[in-house]
Amino acid sequence: MESLAAPKEGPGTALAFSGLYSQAILSAVRHTGGERLVRDLLDQVGETRSEAELGLDSTWSTYPQLRVLAEGASRLLGGPSMLGPGDGPIGVRGTTDAVLEDPGSLNTMFEALARSNRTPTNRVESSVYTRLGDTTWRFTATFDPGVERFVEFCHLTRRLISWLPRSRGINDFTVVEVACRCAGAPACVFELHWEERDELIHRLAAIGHRVQALEKRLAGLQEAVRDIVSDCDLETALDRVVRSASAAVGIPGFVLALDHTELVARPVFYCGVEPQAAAAAADRLRQQGTTDWALVAEIATPSRRYGWLAGVDHVLGPFIEHERTLLESYARLAAAALDVAFSLEMSRREAATARSLLNLARALAVVTTTDEMADRLAGAVSEVIDCDRAAVALRDPSTGYFRIAATVGYGDDLDRQLRQMDFPDLYEQHGPQIQDTLRDELANPLHDVMVHSGSAGQINVPIIVEEQILGSVVATVTDHPERLRNHPELQERLEGLAAQAAIALGNARLLDQVRDMALRDPLTGLPNRALIELRVRDGLEQTRADGTKLGILFIDLDRFKHINDSLGHDVGDRLICAAASRLRQVIRNHDTVARIGGDEFLVLLPHLTSPQDATRIASELVRCLREPFVLAGHNLHISASIGVAVSPDDGTDYASMRRTADRAMYAAKAAGKGRYVRQSDPDLPEPPLPWPR
Repeated sequence: MESLAAPKEGPGTALAFSGLYSQAILSAVRHTGGERLVRDLLDQVGETRSEAELGLDSTWSTYPQLRVLAEGASRLLGGPSMLGPGDGPIGVRGTTDAVLEDPGSLNTMFEALARSNRTPTNRVESSVYTRLGDTTWRFTATFDPGVERFVEFCHLTRRLISWLPRSRGINDFTVVEVACRCAGAPACVFELHWEERDELIHRLAAIGHRVQALEKRLAGLQEAVRDIVSDCDLETALDRVVRSASAAVGIPGFVLALDHTELVARPVFYCGVEPQAAAAAADRLRQQGTTDWALVAEIATPSRRYGWLAGVDHVLGPFIEHERTLLESYARLAAAALDVAFSLEMSRREAATARSLLNLARALAVVTTTDEMADRLAGAVSEVIDCDRAAVALRDPSTGYFRIAATVGYGDDLDRQLRQMDFPDLYEQHGPQIQDTLRDELANPLHDVMVHSGSAGQINVPIIVEEQILGSVVATVTDHPERLRNHPELQERLEGLAAQAAIALGNARLLDQVRDMALRDPLTGLPNRALIELRVRDGLEQTRADGTKLGILFIDLDRFKHINDSLGHDVGDRLICAAASRLRQVIRNHDTVARIGGDEFLVLLPHLTSPQDATRIASELVRCLREPFVLAGHNLHISASIGVAVSPDDGTDYASMRRTADRAMYAAKAAGKGRYVRQSDPDLPEPPLPWPR
């Protein structure tokens, strides 16, 4: 199985041997020559790690590091046999000690190691444990292919095996290497035999050792807890959890993978693992969870799951159960740290949300236009929930279509594109809609826009007043769409924001209606002279931004005065309304028809690509007005004279374009009426009446 803790470049790059081997080497040197000889050894072999660091179980070494250290010790001590059985630590690696289901039995230890089918102290050796009798065991050890066994390692193995009976108070034993790979045998074979002894003394010694091991493990957990609750940030605390778990459990490669990064910027924490391998392991943990390729514990509390803590190892076979229990303790520590951080973050967000809603309420209390209200509302969305972008759509009650009135975070280009679009009814029912563009099959008309704009997910909340939808609050994310699903109070926050917006938008809509009445022709309901002038000026600003053209059509109805004088003002008013209706049927959705005088209209044509677009529409308007009008039992025939002006050739502001279109309209009348003219000739005669009329 491929190792996730080291690249596949051979034993030189992998952390292959636990600190137990460096401890064995240093204990042999220290026993012969004291601390001074230990320092000489480290200087001679160029070891950069300190003596204290090499004395830790959690300090793993690569194959070259261990071999250089062992061969240097052999030279100083007078031969490799000096590394064999002798005085030294009676403790063994914490996870090896943890296999003692019955601390009174040395056989139980070996049986547990045999069941685990692994060598817990290194990553390049396979060991087979065979029981030969009540007090005799055989250990057959084989290095992985491509890894050369060396004689110093065989003597170190004898030394480590001798620590096992001594850890149980047994001093009358022998460790013999009956076959050696270095001498040509297919594998190294060691036999351990000990003499029977008083069972009570044996059990007391084992219990004493067990107490020492548990106290050591408890001290490690207490140290990890102190690190977590100390004055440090969450990322530092998680780093410490990973390193503490590595020291306690003894697997050199550890990965902590978080499902979300709402609390920290980093999704992966690791120790003894290359960054690329750590990222790959984190991805596999998120996809698979508990696996047979890593010792895994879930980081979770009863209310929330955060991710996984795993000791990644290349050795197949079951892990020792006590290793899993110990790892779960560290996973609970990580979960506790994350829970505290999450609670603090939620409190911070609640306070920020309250401030944002209060500020929004103050801002919305000032009655203004609906578009200004939409801008304020969009700006408040990202302060209330975790999202990357926000938009507010307003609904036209006459058509049911939505238009984007305000955006935050989309950028200028996308903002312009969104504002030019109309969307059919977004809601089949009056409730929030959460959508994932990658997972959900959407019928919502915003789906294509979301994909095009790079949104990964969105939530829509309607703005409702008296059972009528006035608009929609839209929050989107560009990555990790689960942020919108897993946020504990997202819907409640958005609904609170939408409720405030509903009151404000309702008031603003009333104000808009009052203002609209002042900017509308009372007879036709069309924009009047003041409103169309504002829209032309806004349209000219837009053309300078996007490079398009803008056209205006100045329309005068031919023969209207004769009909109005002969049939009366009532028929004349009805004719004006009918003509206005026909004009609106011909123009495009985003064009505007305004009534600027008795029988005069002005049509605004934004987003033109060429002047020919304006003359084509003018031709259609001339044609539609030639058709007879049947009003009050009369068959009425009129026509229209239209002057065309297109920016920038025919003017760059409202006054110059209006003047050019006015002159062109009179030219059309002079040419016989019932036609359109577009020209910018300065020699055209001035209109017979002063402008504006």
